Amino acid sequence: MVREAELIVIGTVVANERTGEKYISRLNGSKQEYTFYKATIEVESILKGDPNMREITIYQFNTSVDPTIHVGERDIFFIAKDPREFFKGRYSVVRGYAGMVRIVQDWVETHYIRGESKEQKLEDFIHKIRDLVGKKAN
Repeated sequence: MVREAELIVIGTVVANERTGEKYISRLNGSKQEYTFYKATIEVESILKGDPNMREITIYQFNTSVDPTIHVGERDIFFIAKDPREFFKGRYSVVRGYAGMVRIVQDWVETHYIRGESKEQKLEDFIHKIRDLVGKKAN
């Protein structure tokens, strides 16, 4: 995920709203409607990307009327420009839920990242990310 992400930030969701955009999938003969949401993240720390970034907007879609990202959540976000046509090159999290690692006090919940302990110390997880970002730069 570190390689896929253009940006990796620690931040808090300060706003999340529907964009009014819809995407309709007709995969395998069934019709599924997706609602787009735009979330604003106040950046606390940058692990990869522009060190001067203070805020970023990401987009996500969901089949329910509720967003998958909630105001007040503090996460580590793995972010990249989404190449899919319906995202129009806007930023979204990489690999769906795996690209949002929930922070609870001094711990992270990595339930959707294969090969990672489901809960680990925030400091240790940040260290792993920084090591991987550093190796990519070399």
